[in-house]
Amino acid sequence: MRVKVIGKDNMNWSIDKDRKNISYFISQIDKVSKTASCIFSSYMFFVWYDVIFYHFFAVKALKYFFLKKIIAVSSNDIREYPEKFKKLRNVVDIWISPNSKISKYFKQENVKFIQIPFFVNPKTFYKIKTSKKEIINEFGVEFEKIKNKFLIGSIQRDSTGNNLLKPKWQKNPDLLFEIFKKIPKENKLLVLAGPRRHYLIERCRKENIPYLYIGNEKLINEKKDDITVNNLSEKMINKVYNMLDLYVVSSKSEGGPKAIIEASLTKTPIISTDVGLARDFLEKSQIIDLQKLNSTLHLSTLVTSALKSVEKNYDKSVSFFNETNYKKMYSKIFNTI
Repeated sequence: MRVKVIGKDNMNWSIDKDRKNISYFISQIDKVSKTASCIFSSYMFFVWYDVIFYHFFAVKALKYFFLKKIIAVSSNDIREYPEKFKKLRNVVDIWISPNSKISKYFKQENVKFIQIPFFVNPKTFYKIKTSKKEIINEFGVEFEKIKNKFLIGSIQRDSTGNNLLKPKWQKNPDLLFEIFKKIPKENKLLVLAGPRRHYLIERCRKENIPYLYIGNEKLINEKKDDITVNNLSEKMINKVYNMLDLYVVSSKSEGGPKAIIEASLTKTPIISTDVGLARDFLEKSQIIDLQKLNSTLHLSTLVTSALKSVEKNYDKSVSFFNETNYKKMYSKIFNTI
């Protein structure tokens, strides 16, 4: 069986990492090999279902005239895009669902699917013994800026690419901002990393919210795209997690995010909105109830739970995210179609 893996963004961000992992696990399956040709493939594996629309009629022709089997990953929450799902219902042979919420949707829609969360490597994200002082010095920041501060972090892209001062609705940076302000901790500092943080940094500056950006703010100040400048390596991202006291996922819609697993593997306390992987890998007491957002008690309870759940989160993630488990899940794809 030959598989053509399709989809990339050439930025070494999420889609490129997913493609690399998918390609690796496919290569580990007996009697399955990768090919660069759609014509000579038996399966066309789309790392993101949206890529199908780039070549929609060609994909349909390959499916119906050349009998290719189509595999597609719901890399974001496809429930938010019913029209897209409707167009792909009779095109995709089997869906890859990253979380139980999307799996429930696929089951209700009576389509074939396998639940495989996005792979996060415990060899890449892990607890290190380096002190906060050593880490922050490595980033070229004076330790005094974080000394005795409660560090609340976020690593993502939350400005749109076509308008850097406009927020991505899926990432919901406004909620991150509100949560930060309301968390009942003295000497808080918002630690931001990753490219396209323009919108949130602008808000911090306007409202005098203390923040620290791990990266080069020159292009942010110039309101220019920093996607190629501030895209940190996984090694550096791992170090950011290791200096945080709390990580916050504020998203409205996600397939993941991988941050839930990355924080868990680095033993970083985390709270999250009820999106994507949150309920699959975190304790219920770590899920933000948006109806109680104005409650100091709720936010205090969330932070306490995050601190107490570090070992549980770690154990759950480290036992699931291993190569043996993933080889079995990817093998199941080709036994299901």
